[in-house]
Amino acid sequence: MPADPNIVELVDDAKLLASYFRKIGDQRSGELLTRVSAIEKAGINRVSMGDPNVVQLNALFTSFVSTLPAGAVLNLRSSGGIFVKIDRKKSVWLATLVLASIFFMFVVGQLTHIYNRGVDLAADLAALEAQKPLQKFGILERNLLYAEARLEDGSSANITTAATGDKPGKSINSAAVMKGIISPPSDPVDNQYRLAQEASQQYVAELTELDQKINALEAETRDFQKQATYPFMGMETMSSWLNRTSTRWACLLLQRPVQLVAAASGAPKDAGKVTTRSRSNCDSLPQASNGYGYSPRFVGMRNTFCNDIGRFENGSSEAIDNLPPIIKASLEDRFGIDVMKVIDLNCKLGLNYYSDSVPFISVLSKPVSSIISFYSFMVLPCLFGAFGALMYYMRRVLDPRAVDPSLTRTLHRVALGALSGMILAWLWNGMFNANEDFRAVGLGVFALAFVFGFSIDVFFVFLDRLVRLSTDAVNRIGA
Repeated sequence: MPADPNIVELVDDAKLLASYFRKIGDQRSGELLTRVSAIEKAGINRVSMGDPNVVQLNALFTSFVSTLPAGAVLNLRSSGGIFVKIDRKKSVWLATLVLASIFFMFVVGQLTHIYNRGVDLAADLAALEAQKPLQKFGILERNLLYAEARLEDGSSANITTAATGDKPGKSINSAAVMKGIISPPSDPVDNQYRLAQEASQQYVAELTELDQKINALEAETRDFQKQATYPFMGMETMSSWLNRTSTRWACLLLQRPVQLVAAASGAPKDAGKVTTRSRSNCDSLPQASNGYGYSPRFVGMRNTFCNDIGRFENGSSEAIDNLPPIIKASLEDRFGIDVMKVIDLNCKLGLNYYSDSVPFISVLSKPVSSIISFYSFMVLPCLFGAFGALMYYMRRVLDPRAVDPSLTRTLHRVALGALSGMILAWLWNGMFNANEDFRAVGLGVFALAFVFGFSIDVFFVFLDRLVRLSTDAVNRIGA
């Protein structure tokens, strides 16, 4: 007669439970296998539910299952006996999941590093902007220029230099002032000269420090923008190649055939034929210009003066009038200040800027703030939420009682974790950062996004709570 399906199911479940106990080193596996062997020896199709071996096996199975978490037997059934025989396909899937999690960890770490760098850079730019560097740079330039003029006036007295041995009456250059190699005036009564010398040295030190600080922050801003746009190796090269390829194909596809028309003086040899733009013409497309017109804040303009300052100083007014507007405009006096003399002085000091080329700090701060905002509201909350979901599955892999996650469930959970992190970032300002109970927990937006991804129940509890609060608020309208 056919075997009782209940007995067959009991024996199969007992074998799965025994294999699990054997895997974790539990001695109870022997008791289950002893009862299973007794039933199989007697013949599974010849025993009934009232057989002593079946009754004892059922009692043992029920007793052992009561010590396991809920759903453990269902997980063992759905695993298909993975505790007895290792499935190669599932092993590959688990290895892929582990490698993907490790790679994802480095991705999140790199982008978090870029974000933290941007936050520090924004703070440095804000601190520098509060010092009003443009006005301060101009004031230091003018003060240094006046101090230099006072030194030149004082050099008409019998003054000698300690290092160069210049003759009396010779003008003293700013390089000597900066290095402190000018000797005191021969007339000790001339205290104004000594004050001008000390002031000149102080202005040079302050101007150099401010120049280096602005130059360092400007260079770091450019580097940060590049790193934030291409955070991983090879992205810039790939982007450049794709741009060139798309431009080339657009050139080839958008060129329509052109019908050659006979000239008025006579028909050409190829009249009536159809021609198209050749591939070589598309390969040699003109490159886009750098976009620089006349801009006094273009640092390259100061470099132009530093290279040709001698020619400009010795040039006549007619020669200066014939210079390009980008050069001529900066040679003109402004507000009683000889701009050319200011640039000459800055060139001798080796500065990177002069007052008209100092960049606006607010202009440097805007792209940095934009990148930080994009990272904090979109990129990082999504990644932390997705990383939390991956960490949840990594934990499940360590539990032999849990069924291995499928690809569909994994992708769905990761996408849900990323979405929960992004929604959290949208609702962060005004809801979480101002709540005293939540601030006592000490979690930031990225940490909470990770928690939402790891335990999606926290996210759903938050949404349910938000729905109840919104419903109560709507019900009070007009009440």
